[in-house]
Amino acid sequence: MPSITAEAVPTGGAIFLQIEATAPYTLSRSADGGQTWTVLDTTNAPILPQGGDQPVVWIDVGDASPTFLDFSTSYTYEISDVNGTAVSAGIIPAAQVEVYSDNMTYMMVRLIQGAAQGLVLENKNWQRPSVVQAMPLDRVTVKFPLITINLDLVQQDNAPIGRNVPNTVTNQWTIPGLAHRRYSIHVLTQTVAERDFYHNVIIGLVCSVMNNAFSQFGINMDTSYSYQAVQGQEVSRDSAPGFYYSQIMFDMTGPQNINVVTTYPIPQNVIFQDNPTGYVPVVVG
Repeated sequence: MPSITAEAVPTGGAIFLQIEATAPYTLSRSADGGQTWTVLDTTNAPILPQGGDQPVVWIDVGDASPTFLDFSTSYTYEISDVNGTAVSAGIIPAAQVEVYSDNMTYMMVRLIQGAAQGLVLENKNWQRPSVVQAMPLDRVTVKFPLITINLDLVQQDNAPIGRNVPNTVTNQWTIPGLAHRRYSIHVLTQTVAERDFYHNVIIGLVCSVMNNAFSQFGINMDTSYSYQAVQGQEVSRDSAPGFYYSQIMFDMTGPQNINVVTTYPIPQNVIFQDNPTGYVPVVVG
């Protein structure tokens, strides 16, 4: 007898099928409890078990439909061959995906903002710098001195064994790994003295004081970072009166853990009931 089981894919909008059948066969999907059927596949090719024992897999991402599977519709699948017909239990491919990152950039911006607030200025006539993550696009709103922080590059460095092992028990995946990050920190001022001062402040903060925070989640600033800097001035008819700048590029390697949580239902038990058309899996729990 043919058999078919269905399971929601964690992303939502798709259903994972496991099929056992003898060719020729027909695979169909119903969105109205079995009243009407849409043929997904029909072939004379045999469905051979994978690895000798495992059934063939099929991922329905909305085949024969204009888009992915509807989040509010219960779908039923039918597999028919010369030996009979099997029908899956109805399943709704609804899921909510939440992703949590380590917020490294957010933390760096806030640490430098805090340091700027408590900074002892070298010249009492200087102003404290504004520290932002995005460069202002309107020059009228730019106020000097200004420090901008941008994550230019994230490159995977190492990944542990087993990082892609699926978790179907808790609906939670933790993706650990090591990543190489490159930050560009721009210092913009209207005097050379201020530029050099804030240039040294940034290097001093990142390379020493901020190590106290970074080390808490595995970034050792003594061994896992490097930096380079370029300085100059920018003046033109469009940017008058001009400014001095220092671009400091920090490279560091450390953990990059991403946590993914989904909210699709997890069956607690599956039983099979015999009926005239085959074995029908019934999801319980």
